[in-house]
Amino acid sequence: MRKSILTLTVMSIALSACQSMKSETVSYTSPYAVPYGFGIGDETLPSFMSSAIIVDLSGKLWLPEGEGPFPVVLWGHPTTISESLAKWRRDLRDGLIAEGIGVFFNNSYAGRGLPRKATGRYLNSYSRYVDAVRALEALAKHPKIDPERIGISGASFGANVAMRLQWEAYMAQMQPDGLRYAAHVPIYPPCNAIIKDYKSTGAPMLILIGEKDWNYASRCEDRAAELRQAGGQIDLVIYPGAYHCFISTMTPRMVNAPVYGDCGTETIDKAKGFSMRNLDTVKGGYPGCIKPQGMCGSNRAATADALKRTVAFFAEHLRK
Repeated sequence: MRKSILTLTVMSIALSACQSMKSETVSYTSPYAVPYGFGIGDETLPSFMSSAIIVDLSGKLWLPEGEGPFPVVLWGHPTTISESLAKWRRDLRDGLIAEGIGVFFNNSYAGRGLPRKATGRYLNSYSRYVDAVRALEALAKHPKIDPERIGISGASFGANVAMRLQWEAYMAQMQPDGLRYAAHVPIYPPCNAIIKDYKSTGAPMLILIGEKDWNYASRCEDRAAELRQAGGQIDLVIYPGAYHCFISTMTPRMVNAPVYGDCGTETIDKAKGFSMRNLDTVKGGYPGCIKPQGMCGSNRAATADALKRTVAFFAEHLRK
């Protein structure tokens, strides 16, 4: 009985601490939209950026108590900013704060006037890559954040961003001053991009994906092997029986969403300045390969393990 009372007391204190935490808004500017393939062999970046329509974006930052400087993790939202991920965001925040790590929940939609349920038709991947670079620059200037200990994570669309920004050739062009994300945890990303002459920023990456994900876990196995062979520090965990959206609280079901799993791979060649989708084996070509529905939903065991691994990974690689 005394042990139970003690446990409840500790939990109550931890809950009170989390409830007393306050977030702050961190803002930055970014182009309203950039074209597909932006940053791949494109040397007109400065002039394009200066002439583009610029928007004010922001996100919520949570920091541990104290003066810091603290490590921080940027969380990138999936295509839809869904309440089914609210529990994950809270648990991730609390887990990271307990390890002395802050978290920044980025929002690529609100400042653009886009709905929370926007799709890829509204905003492409390349625009969100730029957002994450601009957010990194803003976080690095915060007086309580250590600029050398900023990590990045995200789910689905956000995971795509977390993967791409570990590519040194892209970051060298987008952020020539040498500022880089220090650790990456993409959760159920689309692992369809084959990057020629890949070189890592040097930051470690942990990929988490479900065995039954519509993006195909086997592709993540292929990409992880390629990146390791090229010198990347890559870990991969595949969760048996888990679908896309496994960290959500949504009951697994078919969802009306564009599923690109059958659209083959994409080869990115920065030296030649192009990104090309390989459709030789895809029946119907593109976009005929896009399925209108896919299985999406929670997996409690995978979620619990993914949360534990994510927090532990950032604690290992971001704390001094």
